[in-house]
Amino acid sequence: MEILYQPTLNFPDARKNRYIMYAAVALRLYMNLGSLGLIVSLPIIIKGFGSMHLYPVISVSYTAILAITSLLGGRLGIFIGRKITIITALSGIMCGSIACAFAPSLAFFLLGYMLFGLSYGVSLSMPIALLCDVSTLVDRPKYMGIYTAANNIGMLVGPFLGGFITDSFGFTYTPIYSLPLAIIALVLLTKFYPRHNQTKHNVTFDFKGLILLALGIAPLVIGLNLGGNVLPWSSPGIIAMIAGGALFSVLFVIFERKTSHPLLAVNLFKVKSFSVANLMLLLIVPYFAISNSYVILFVQDGLHRSATISGTMAMPKTLLVLLMAVLLGRWITRSTQYRKRLMMLSGLLVAVAEIVLSLTAGMSSAIAFIYICMALFGIAELLYFMTLQPYMQSELSDQDVHAAMSIQSFSTVMGICIMSAVFGVVLNANSGNIFVSFPKMSMITAACSIAFIAVGSIFIKE
Repeated sequence: MEILYQPTLNFPDARKNRYIMYAAVALRLYMNLGSLGLIVSLPIIIKGFGSMHLYPVISVSYTAILAITSLLGGRLGIFIGRKITIITALSGIMCGSIACAFAPSLAFFLLGYMLFGLSYGVSLSMPIALLCDVSTLVDRPKYMGIYTAANNIGMLVGPFLGGFITDSFGFTYTPIYSLPLAIIALVLLTKFYPRHNQTKHNVTFDFKGLILLALGIAPLVIGLNLGGNVLPWSSPGIIAMIAGGALFSVLFVIFERKTSHPLLAVNLFKVKSFSVANLMLLLIVPYFAISNSYVILFVQDGLHRSATISGTMAMPKTLLVLLMAVLLGRWITRSTQYRKRLMMLSGLLVAVAEIVLSLTAGMSSAIAFIYICMALFGIAELLYFMTLQPYMQSELSDQDVHAAMSIQSFSTVMGICIMSAVFGVVLNANSGNIFVSFPKMSMITAACSIAFIAVGSIFIKE
């Protein structure tokens, strides 16, 4: 199996290493501030264009683009060189942000938002790849610690700043206030990151696989959100989109099994731990669609609170991850005999939190319960990340780990994408009423978490 990332570059000039590290940190911060800020302001933006009935379609289309492009970063880095890939992707994010900020119409905003999502998906793994390039195995934990801090700071303040700026100054400023970070990253990478051409004569880009993936995911999830909303379920267009998407998804899997340089290393699913872990990942991550998107819509459009308030919803989750990551990581490392139980506990915590959200959605204290449930999500996120990922890699060879990381990212985004499509169906069935739909969405997510526990209990041994 081909390694997606080159070995570390180990530049002799420590100054260049340091500047590239700064670029990776600035890039990670910019990506989080921009994407999370836009997610918080999205309901207000769409409502401002008078098209609130299209919210599920727009939200799931963005997630579908992330799913399609999340497999491209590593492959493009090999095919055309990582420097060209990351600079092009970063430029696309910046152009998409500016287009969103100054969009005169919904159509123009959507073009910018989808360009942002496409470029963001390509660059998902790039900050970590940059740090791996300039660090050795000995000092890499230090670099990863800096990266983790930058990532969590962006996740903590991004939604709040996005909501605050939208309420205070208008949504125009939300996509562009963090552009100085992007400019810093772009200048540092252009000046200090070498043009390391990674193309190999025996490597071909899987264009057919990419086309099949796009034709599989996009029509399927978009059709599910258009059905019963823009078009009747029985309309030829909706039937063709759903059936065609399902057909091309099957063709994509068949093609990836046969091609020599696949986007998706399907053969890894022959490894039991890897296939079981990815199935469990698909079942546990749907709560992301609740915590990162639909809870914001519920707070703004269902509870009629400001974007600033909705931007604080994820703070308990992010703060707990920041405060408990090191402590839990050390304890789990020492207590290997408890890993399966902790994995099951993560699913239980998500299920309990979702049930609580469902039961308390109509109460006057709903905001307080959301904060509590977000804290439970934070603990669950740490537990499954620190137990499920090691289990996923436990039976893989070292040379397969990078390909496995790419598939893990794809499984995460696909789980969110599928559940966002399901939530769109629920929202359409309730005439776009998020106050009525949100409890049902939460119960569906709780059922997925219970299935996560069942799969783990059956297939994973202590």
